[in-house]
Amino acid sequence: MARKKKEEPKILPTTKKEKQQALNKLMKQFNKKHANSNLIKGKEVLKDRPRISFGVKEIDELTGGGIPKGLFSVIWGSKSAGKTTLVYNIIAQAQKNGDVVAFFDLENTFDPDWACQMGVDVDDMVLGYFETAEETLDALVAITEAGAVDLVVIDSIQAMSPKGEQQNKSGTTRSIAEDEMALLARKLSKFFRIAAPRIHVANTAVLLIGQARMDLGSFIVLEKLSGGRCFDEKTRILTKDGYKTYKEIKEGDLIPTINFETNKIEYKPIKKIFVYDDYKGNVVRFHNKYGAEFVFTPNHQCLVKQFKNGSLIYPVYKNIYAEEKRRTYAFPNCFLSGNPEYPISDDEIRFLAWCLTDSKIDVKDKTATNWRKYADRIMIYQTKHHKRIEDLLNRLNLPIGLEFTVRKKERKVDYRPEFKNTKPSYEFYIKNAKIYIEKYKLTRDKLLPDWMFDLSDRQARIFFEEIIYADGSIKKGKIRSLHKGSIEWLERIQYFLATHNIPTSKIKKQPTKKCWTLYFQSADYVGVERNQQEIIKNYVGLMWDIEVDNHYHFIERNHKLIITHNSLEHWSSLTIKLRRGQKSDAPAKRIKDEDGKSKKTIVGFDCVVKIEKTKIKSATEGTEIHVPFYFDGGFKKTETNTTEEIDK
Repeated sequence: MARKKKEEPKILPTTKKEKQQALNKLMKQFNKKHANSNLIKGKEVLKDRPRISFGVKEIDELTGGGIPKGLFSVIWGSKSAGKTTLVYNIIAQAQKNGDVVAFFDLENTFDPDWACQMGVDVDDMVLGYFETAEETLDALVAITEAGAVDLVVIDSIQAMSPKGEQQNKSGTTRSIAEDEMALLARKLSKFFRIAAPRIHVANTAVLLIGQARMDLGSFIVLEKLSGGRCFDEKTRILTKDGYKTYKEIKEGDLIPTINFETNKIEYKPIKKIFVYDDYKGNVVRFHNKYGAEFVFTPNHQCLVKQFKNGSLIYPVYKNIYAEEKRRTYAFPNCFLSGNPEYPISDDEIRFLAWCLTDSKIDVKDKTATNWRKYADRIMIYQTKHHKRIEDLLNRLNLPIGLEFTVRKKERKVDYRPEFKNTKPSYEFYIKNAKIYIEKYKLTRDKLLPDWMFDLSDRQARIFFEEIIYADGSIKKGKIRSLHKGSIEWLERIQYFLATHNIPTSKIKKQPTKKCWTLYFQSADYVGVERNQQEIIKNYVGLMWDIEVDNHYHFIERNHKLIITHNSLEHWSSLTIKLRRGQKSDAPAKRIKDEDGKSKKTIVGFDCVVKIEKTKIKSATEGTEIHVPFYFDGGFKKTETNTTEEIDK
């Protein structure tokens, strides 16, 4: 049998010129093999992205040239604010430049006469009518992959209806009473991940029209695009570094979010923070007799566990909008981490539970700033469960070895002067403290190390049961509470348990014992009865929200924790809001009748155009302009207008 020829070692490029030649060759081969992916050089990105004009000079100047190709853009606003007219202007401008346009009319409101009046060549555009959101999104992916169109308009986002809303799994028509949790949001989230690279390669502009939801107060009308202004200023959000207020969080902070597709917790960065200090309107307050209290704006999407025939369905969830429905709700307060087994033994976890509760680290030089260097030993002290600790230390088989000594001494039952009784206390002195401190990342304040959040749900349950032996209380076989002098320690434990599917109740201060107590409950939700919901009218104050992937995250108020929805979803590169001004500031204009003799005056309204979000350097977020809108002809076109304008 012939021997295999020994492969010669691959010679890698060493000089800059050789590396550049190898890179160019690799890029050429990769781009040929993967048609929908691209390896390009940085100078290609610096080129100006093609734009499609709005057809209105002022708006083009505001946005730096129009909507960008290869990206998503959103135009939204209240009814009769000029959204459709502005979109027709964009289509007309695209067709003038030779672009092919597709219009997906999901609301069945396309007006060919008005479109023609705005300059649209209806015969030369593609109209799409679809039954389900899946068909709409599939059509968009198909035409962009084919490179057949330059602009796709979807009217509107809210009109998309997923197949799961119309039919159940057996194919029968779904009842209106049935609900499907965040189905459209999940479909859109998946779609944008798939479509974004495709529209980039095809250089297709995708424009989505959004409708504003209305919240009617006594004399106030507030407009919103599917969320925003959700939490009051007393609400804190759970981040990887603990609970934080809206003042303390910053963009890029990692927070635990729930991915319902994988059914596990994922840490995602905060993309944006929205703070509104001028909120005026109604808010919804949920509360119960156990001290829970949460305040949301009426449009906020809340995550609840679903009821059927008066009973909870496990583990089924759904979304509701915070409003006065007068029914029983169950807000979930914990979720499965989905972590695999961490490489650590169960007895090591139990040992750590004692090191983080009834213990202290002895330091030889107490004045030293680097206390880890002078750490001498770890002392675990316990009165009631000393036998449990001794058995644990005896059977603990650590690769680094473990040496300990036990000392028994009398300890006062109560430290108040009038109490003289004592009982035996056991102290376990563990040598080689520096080894354990370095291995397990222990600190003198005994806060939970970051790596322990990677424990599996089973391992977290072992740790939880062990710390109850140390600082907890059990009554009638049920775990009741956990006591500690540090609220920071308890908040971190609450965070750890909630992200490992172990329900907690609330944290409360005990003035007589000078400590804090974390209470536990058997139910994995916060229950709110029919009579524990109320609308607070004419609320004035600050409201805030964040933008994050996965959309489901933890919030805390009054030391009570629940999972809620991140209502804002921004995947567009340019988001523009249109609204009518408070008064009709559009100048009147005179036009001639057919006989050419008499003149009549056409009055419009003042349209306020605001950039709510942008990823384009040439546009500035938060800027707004006022553009005249006329009832007979829409916006003033970019081209020279022959009609004579006069003051009112």
